[in-house]
Amino acid sequence: MRIRGLCLTATLLVADCTDRSEPAPKPATPPPTVARAAEPARVEETLTPEERRAFEAQPGFEALAEPKAGEWRERFSEPPQSLADFERAARVVPTPGRRTIFIQPLGDFPRGRSPPMERLVEYVQLFFGLEAKVLPTVANSAVLHVRTRTRNGVLQVLSGDLLNALRSKVPPTAYGLVGVTMSDLFPASSWNYVFGEASFNERVGVYSFARYDPQFHGEPRRANADQLMLARSLKVMSHEIGHMFGIAHCTAYRCLMNGSNSLEETDRAPMHLCPVCLHKLHLAARFSPKARYTALAEFYRAHGFTAEARWVDERTRRLAD
Repeated sequence: MRIRGLCLTATLLVADCTDRSEPAPKPATPPPTVARAAEPARVEETLTPEERRAFEAQPGFEALAEPKAGEWRERFSEPPQSLADFERAARVVPTPGRRTIFIQPLGDFPRGRSPPMERLVEYVQLFFGLEAKVLPTVANSAVLHVRTRTRNGVLQVLSGDLLNALRSKVPPTAYGLVGVTMSDLFPASSWNYVFGEASFNERVGVYSFARYDPQFHGEPRRANADQLMLARSLKVMSHEIGHMFGIAHCTAYRCLMNGSNSLEETDRAPMHLCPVCLHKLHLAARFSPKARYTALAEFYRAHGFTAEARWVDERTRRLAD
């Protein structure tokens, strides 16, 4: 029996990119159309010309094609989230006294086998326009009173126990607290593993980077292994924090917020937001689209993401047209 990864979202709990021992149900209805997902919302706001261009579906944004067998949208039917839907939803929003995303390292992060923490912090700040800080590492999982198991020779930590431990550690100035670990996670005895789990209304989540390393899957560690692991880590962290802002899975374009049913599907997803999801983030965080794109382009060039840097440069140019 082939086991696939799942990326499940709910109002309060997210277990993202998981692997379960039974197949997921096939959706009863086909995925919504692009037109329905991207329809204009009647959101009361005044946009500058730059912002209006940033949120238009200009060239460079690729509409989603029909899903292939086994992909997220082929297995799960999710309603589109318009801008009006986003505005109406109960969301945790940044406030003047609560605008910091804290990253809590859990356990060891071996040099060369884990994403650099400073890169994660830098990227989160640029991507979301909020301050990001790293908390001191909690080195011993026993301190957090978490349960573990060994599956297929891999030591795993119960993700729900980590969430319970992290709830008491959310700083008062936190928009959210993201626990990150190199330990493999599982959410329940019936699941093989989970990449992450979060309770967004409580502003806390935990994510594992263990399976982003090709060596975890018995693959050779090639020259681009560090780059691949960093890309996967940046994508999944920004995707999950996007959920924390209340942004649902994107059903309109190829977008960072697309649902993912496998690591391969995650690798194919872009690092950028589509115009609809960018507009949602702007409604929550407020930023200059041009300044944000410019800063992200510099980050991408500095760290070898040349294709994404070129894409962002083109978007920045179009904002000035």
